[in-house]
Amino acid sequence: MQIQPAIFQSINKQKQTLLNFSNISSSNIIHGITTHFSLKSNFAAINKPATACLSSQPQQQDRPLANFPATVWGDCFSSLNFNDSKFEWYEKQVKVLKENIMVMVCDSACDSVEKIVLIDSLCRLGVSYHFEDAIEEELDRIFNAQLHIFENDYDLYTISLAFRVLRQHGFKMSTDVFNKFKDTNGNFRSSLLNDAKGLLSLFEATHLSLPGEDILDEAFDFSKEFLQSSAIESFPDLKNHITNALEQPFHNGIPRLEARKFIDLYQNDSSRNDTLLEFAKLDFNRVQLVHQQELNQYSMMWKELNLTSEIPYARDRMAEIYFWASSTYFEPQYAHSRLIIARVVLLISLVDDTIDAYATIDEIHQLAEAIERWDISCLDELPDYLKRFYTLLLSTFSDFENELKDQGKSYSVKFGKEAYQELVRGYYLEAKWFSEGKVPTFDEYLYNGSMTTGLPLVSTVGFMGLEKVKGTKEFDWLKTYPKLSYISGAFIRLVNDLTSHKTEQARGHVASSIDCYMKQHGGTKEEAVKVLEKMARDCWKEMNEEMMRPTEFSVDMLMRIVNLVRLTDVSYKYGDGYTDSQQLKGFVKGLFVDPIPL
Repeated sequence: MQIQPAIFQSINKQKQTLLNFSNISSSNIIHGITTHFSLKSNFAAINKPATACLSSQPQQQDRPLANFPATVWGDCFSSLNFNDSKFEWYEKQVKVLKENIMVMVCDSACDSVEKIVLIDSLCRLGVSYHFEDAIEEELDRIFNAQLHIFENDYDLYTISLAFRVLRQHGFKMSTDVFNKFKDTNGNFRSSLLNDAKGLLSLFEATHLSLPGEDILDEAFDFSKEFLQSSAIESFPDLKNHITNALEQPFHNGIPRLEARKFIDLYQNDSSRNDTLLEFAKLDFNRVQLVHQQELNQYSMMWKELNLTSEIPYARDRMAEIYFWASSTYFEPQYAHSRLIIARVVLLISLVDDTIDAYATIDEIHQLAEAIERWDISCLDELPDYLKRFYTLLLSTFSDFENELKDQGKSYSVKFGKEAYQELVRGYYLEAKWFSEGKVPTFDEYLYNGSMTTGLPLVSTVGFMGLEKVKGTKEFDWLKTYPKLSYISGAFIRLVNDLTSHKTEQARGHVASSIDCYMKQHGGTKEEAVKVLEKMARDCWKEMNEEMMRPTEFSVDMLMRIVNLVRLTDVSYKYGDGYTDSQQLKGFVKGLFVDPIPL
């Protein structure tokens, strides 16, 4: 069966247009961003399937079966029971301690540096969400008075800490504060090598760098080399802190996961605040009970869907999907966003596995056409094995409309549908590239690949569940594929490709960013990998810049997009943590199974 020639004509017509953005510098993919924006509408037209009816008969062709490993969890989460009395006890304890800590946060007599140390502890312990408004007010005051603050002769630890905390909250503190730590030759002073605590703080601060901040690049190399070479042996009291920072810098880590690790580190800190420690432990366990209840509900839903039997070729990743959802919105008040994301990520995973590891190109075309039309009447035109998925897709979004009706937000679901359609258009184009044996240009691939990460879709549906999102402003903004979304998606695509390249190529997959870069720019695979790794690091700088005030939306809302990047940074650090659920097992267990001993 042949795909309608009209689609090929459309693609060929736009091919030269797409090549217009193939001149982006290999050292900085971001310079072409405005060109990408202007091509968005044309690009969507390229991907959009034709609307002719196709045969519903399955294709008798070899299928690129992936043989994904089985889940490591079975159905153990369906047996979780919510303990009301325990939750109420945690609630009471947390409420009392929260009042005491609020007094600390708002204490006007507290020194600004002490206040920053307190705020950093709250953030790293995972409880700053209780005090968002107060923290915002305090940091705004400190930032506006920073010239006075840094007239004092503060050490490297203090300067680096203040720099990091302020920038993490969107306050663009100048890098000039680090100049005093350089010698007359412009190098960081060798005497700093005796200050492991200061260099550790500096290393963490460098992850808040923006494009063009050379001094932070120098600081990164200087501090990292020291921490890797001799700090652990020479400063055993900082060993666990240094190891953790080198493994996963705080700014790049998943907030909830970082809190779980930091509580253990903080407990062994002689300068700890016992009130904060007790509060963090109680609140972690309290939130864990909320997550366990949701995971139980999600597990029961998963079991009722019976997808492992009805769609057996797809990955069975119930726990990992909830891990993704809760890593984006972990706070208890965002339950609706979490569960919406969990259901949509399931739909992303199913269509990804269908297109990537089972369906033929003609079946992919049929499915893409049906999703474009979004009508139950398309069911008869699909192969039997796709009907279950298509029915689930339509019914899930219909459920969203009913759920959001009481909030007056059913209008938002159309944005979720459109984002899902956009995702499938991107998948369809990748499938066409593979079926035609085409290796697209790097820039053509990365633009499409940044969308097929699912980040624009997950960002959109997450906002659907937020009560504070009123009207269409946020959704209209996401539809423009803003710079933050593009950069974040580009990072996810690059990291995914750098990790999954060998596995996906082995079973047959569209050329990766590595292949496309080599085609466009030449060089060896090793050279391409180095360039793409640097691009990924540069993406973080661009994302940081997008978070600096003033921003169109609150830093907290924008941080939800960045959390998806953090999720990728963690999940794909040593392999494909979604496909190989063994890699995320410890994280899932630490967040959802094991409470923190009190």
